[in-house]
Amino acid sequence: MENYATLSLETHLFFARIMKEHGLFMEAGFPCKEKKWIERAEEFRGQFEELLRDTVQISDGRVNREVLNSGELVTEFTIPAENRTENLSGVVIDSNISRQTQKLQSLCEEKEDRDIIRAINSLNRRSVQLLNDFITFKENILTEVSRGRLFQVNYPLLIQHILREAKLYRATAEAY
Repeated sequence: MENYATLSLETHLFFARIMKEHGLFMEAGFPCKEKKWIERAEEFRGQFEELLRDTVQISDGRVNREVLNSGELVTEFTIPAENRTENLSGVVIDSNISRQTQKLQSLCEEKEDRDIIRAINSLNRRSVQLLNDFITFKENILTEVSRGRLFQVNYPLLIQHILREAKLYRATAEAY
């Protein structure tokens, strides 16, 4: 169970941040007239921020030092980049999540209790449900852009790439 908990948390720390960023790319990439598409992308970004925030809250002392020190979660450039992106795009980014991630401590010898396992099970279920909807959203964008019915500054190849990443995250979360 401890391996399950650690692997699940490390997966969400990594991929939920990426999905949050995908929501930002999509949100900022629509023309102003596409209010419904912008709002939907913003909803996804917010939901992945919430998933990431919840993951960070229960990850302290439950993830490997190598992951925390890898630069895969946050680096010294993360918060300045978030601030600059927020200033340039107008999209609000919760940098407190990155600050809290920077403060995480590595795995300690404590046994996982049932409450933590339940919380991790919930994170895994939430992520799969959210990813199912996000994948459909990305597929719809790709279809509409490919048919010339929707403009997005993100090229179709980028949309295909971020769609593959969402499917990989979903497959990983389903495996747990």
